[in-house]
Amino acid sequence: MPATPPQPPDDEGTPLLQRQGWGLPDSWPLMAAYHDGETLVCRAASAAYARCFGIPADEVIGRPLVALFGEALAEQVQPFIAQALRSAEPCSCEQDLPQADSRRWALEFTFVPQRTDGQRPPGLHVLLTDLTRHRTAERALLESEERLAKFMQASVEGILFHRDGRIADANPAICELLGQTLHELLGRRVLDLIAPEQRLILDENPVTARATGRAFLSRYMGLANYRRTLEAHGFAAADLDDGVRDAAVDALTPHGSPAVLAAAVHAQLDAGADHVCVQSLPGADDPMPLLRALAAELAL
Repeated sequence: MPATPPQPPDDEGTPLLQRQGWGLPDSWPLMAAYHDGETLVCRAASAAYARCFGIPADEVIGRPLVALFGEALAEQVQPFIAQALRSAEPCSCEQDLPQADSRRWALEFTFVPQRTDGQRPPGLHVLLTDLTRHRTAERALLESEERLAKFMQASVEGILFHRDGRIADANPAICELLGQTLHELLGRRVLDLIAPEQRLILDENPVTARATGRAFLSRYMGLANYRRTLEAHGFAAADLDDGVRDAAVDALTPHGSPAVLAAAVHAQLDAGADHVCVQSLPGADDPMPLLRALAAELAL
């Protein structure tokens, strides 16, 4: 609610607009007026206030509020005017004002009663604030959200949204895919739904194994999102530059004997994973030799 306009104690019985000389330039955007407390006839008004109602500024003075606002709008704001005059405290409301070109302004009406010594206010200042741009932006955002919600509900693709890494919404397709209800998914960590993956290289020669690992990793090192993720998990930028350092290659693409590869899988399970997805490198090779050797090592 806008603050009550200042009213010096030495002339607090004089309407604010009169005390200011009411010499506002027509270019000022202030939409304000002073109305009689009994008849609600306009006694003073800014040019912007008059333009708001499509009336020349010199014709606003002397008109009752209903003649300016129209019967429907005057009836809507009357309870707020009555409250302001009764309580001698400012009172606000928001209403739409139809325009001649079929548009509608969203306006905040603030009624500030003229202060007196314990008597009914003899008049009140009417301040108008144009909220149209704000309300238009809010409606556009709401319509956009509604369109997105309709698309999400109709899509056969699984879609979910997260906030700070936890699921905030999901569509029926992904609920069906995961075999869980929306209620069960809300609040869960997104990472809980991502299969932990190990890219393994069945090669006990560290030179050739690291060459295979680097070839695989090179496509990701130029992607900012992958680098940010790796750096967030403890890798330094220097570890990922210049072809990726040996230590980073060893950590990201474990290589060696079946026993070494099985240890890498166990390490991920020990860290909290309940399953591990294994990808055999290089991708062009037959993955079955690695998978058979790993299965035997893990006694699967």
